[in-house]
Amino acid sequence: MTEREEERLRVEFNRWAREGYGLEPRHPGMMEKVFRMMQVQPKDRVIDLGCGAGWATRQLARLASEGVAVGLDVSDEMVALARQQSVEIENVMFVLGAADEIPWQEDFFSLLLSVDSAFYWPDLEAATHEIFRVMAPGGRIFILNTFYRESPLASRWQQVFQVPVHLKSVSEWSEVFTAAGFEAVQISRVTDETPVEADFEPSPFYASPEEKAQFRRTGALLSQAAKPGKAVSHQPSAVSNPEA
Repeated sequence: MTEREEERLRVEFNRWAREGYGLEPRHPGMMEKVFRMMQVQPKDRVIDLGCGAGWATRQLARLASEGVAVGLDVSDEMVALARQQSVEIENVMFVLGAADEIPWQEDFFSLLLSVDSAFYWPDLEAATHEIFRVMAPGGRIFILNTFYRESPLASRWQQVFQVPVHLKSVSEWSEVFTAAGFEAVQISRVTDETPVEADFEPSPFYASPEEKAQFRRTGALLSQAAKPGKAVSHQPSAVSNPEA
């Protein structure tokens, strides 16, 4: 992405960090299902792309107890919060960076998770090719998007975002990952059967409890795919700074 695009995203998500939005786990019922589908193994090397304050990254680090979990975000204030909240976890680290320029060596990660980040990436082609570069042969990716064309709330949500976003259909997301070279591309919906919280408060995204319940019934879009090649056995990975 251009410096101007990166700065615009950084400013927006720094605002989120200061206002406390996105610091708590979003869609916990959906995330439980995604974690089960990922089948994280103790020696996996996992990256959480667009990690925010790092809630999901910390869960991945606990599952990959003999491996490593790396959280990457374009917001320096989110990265700072993630680091502050993760000091007791030895196999996790947080790095400042963007999806189209991941500061890591190629063929490294065995798993990738990205939650509500992909539709913000200014250059989808560059980002997905960069993801392909850092994934190990046989490595699997899990991209969860709550904002997609078939969602009944998408048209209104598009007016809420303060930065440009991609509104793509199920078939279009499949084409994005296929074009980057991934195989076994699968698109599914992940729903959430848990009831809406009793202390629900209206927000720009959900005007009423009924609207939030509708979102959970409709579900988020999960894109799964794999980098071609035979997965290699995982070796324990120490946490290190790739830029050192």
